[in-house]
Amino acid sequence: MIWRLVVLLIVALTGAANAQYAGPLHSAEDIERFRKYQGPGRSAQDGWRDLFLGQRLNRAMAVNAKGAWGVSYGATSEQAAIESAMRSCTEQMKRSKGTDECRLYAVNMRIVYPGAEFGLPYYEHGIGDFTSREGYFVYGPRRAKGVLVWQHGYSGRCNDQRMNAAWSVVTRFNLEGWDVLRFDRDPCLDGDIDWALSRLTESVPKLRSAGYRKIVLAGQSRGAWQSIEFLAKGAVPIDGVLSISAARHGEATSRATLVAPEDWRRMIRAIKPGPVAFAAVFFAWDGYVPEAVQQTAFAREELAAKGIGNTVIYEDGEDVVPLRDGKRNGHGGAGSGVFTKRYGDCLIRFIETREKNGACR
Repeated sequence: MIWRLVVLLIVALTGAANAQYAGPLHSAEDIERFRKYQGPGRSAQDGWRDLFLGQRLNRAMAVNAKGAWGVSYGATSEQAAIESAMRSCTEQMKRSKGTDECRLYAVNMRIVYPGAEFGLPYYEHGIGDFTSREGYFVYGPRRAKGVLVWQHGYSGRCNDQRMNAAWSVVTRFNLEGWDVLRFDRDPCLDGDIDWALSRLTESVPKLRSAGYRKIVLAGQSRGAWQSIEFLAKGAVPIDGVLSISAARHGEATSRATLVAPEDWRRMIRAIKPGPVAFAAVFFAWDGYVPEAVQQTAFAREELAAKGIGNTVIYEDGEDVVPLRDGKRNGHGGAGSGVFTKRYGDCLIRFIETREKNGACR
């Protein structure tokens, strides 16, 4: 089977209630075939789901006949992921005093292990301003639990963020049955939040017209902030928000410490009561959100008073925000494997049911 099939399809949907998605879909059989681990070693089965399928691209997994295995994810390229996974597998094999050679099992959306070869077609498609640029399962509106629209952060005018992989927690949503699309903003218009909100207002209704039952806006930093801003404006109903390190005022400046907290309170106050799932995560050691403790407490109190289902989390664990080069970077805390393991499943359950469980209580 040809493993890489690129389909570029920007679906021009009208606002008609009976409009339907006409893009490419992965069959249920192909998805199940790809999800099922078919290599050696029982312990590698857990690694396959949690440390390969549930992690961001670029990713790779290597195994050997005696059950040693290694995984890499979030690498700068496929080749870097392959080299890292092979190195990890070889080191594990040596620790167990094994001699069998490690072999590549899978990379991104294709399995290459002898006897189990299979490539899941890669589809690049879109609805309105939303596109799919990564190797996600495409369920389609009829099978998907809903659609999650990911919005990246902002790092300066004309600095292109469109090819940066979404955090692993987004991949977990896809693994659990959600379609994932991206709102990849024009890098030279990226400083204009009003422009971004206008494009969201234009495109979100097209998701509903396509047939999606639930629509969730998600993002990190500026992408998280404008997801909440969109909800607060209330022009178009959505079913949930997943906010990670919401920020829009810069790092450790007077605007971040003086203006941002008041802007946050204004935005949260503007959210109207309704059946929406509001999930937000802040981290310690975040120079972009120096008032994270206070902003967390305010959101919890304000949203609870309105009867809005919410889990607003402040995470200060050193295991989640590891020390690197003598510094902790809380703004990137959601990129850690510990964060995904601790919060991935309970955030998905909360968005789906508005019930708090596990670490999301």
